[in-house]
Amino acid sequence: MGIIALVKPVRSAVELEFIGNEIAEPVHPLSRAFLDLWHSKHHGAALPSRDEFSMSELRYFLPHLLIAEPVKAYRDFFYRFAGSQLEERVGFHLQGSHRATRL
Repeated sequence: MGIIALVKPVRSAVELEFIGNEIAEPVHPLSRAFLDLWHSKHHGAALPSRDEFSMSELRYFLPHLLIAEPVKAYRDFFYRFAGSQLEERVGFHLQGSHRATRL
């Protein structure tokens, strides 16, 4: 089982709704491929470090990937990386911004 987070515009391009759903297996082939890669790097309870991933391994996933860092005791998130396809779907630039500035 895993958690998938979906991002969708709500009323405007600056309001987002985050939806977490528990899933047994990803349906999309790209999601399955990413999960397989993640599991190949995941060792026990420890999360894989970014050093364990090479850019060549991630090249197909990068346009769809969002990397967010929790800040202010998880009350906000800083978007470290947002892939071009993801930003196109939500309709605005996320990378380098905080969630709080988007609300």
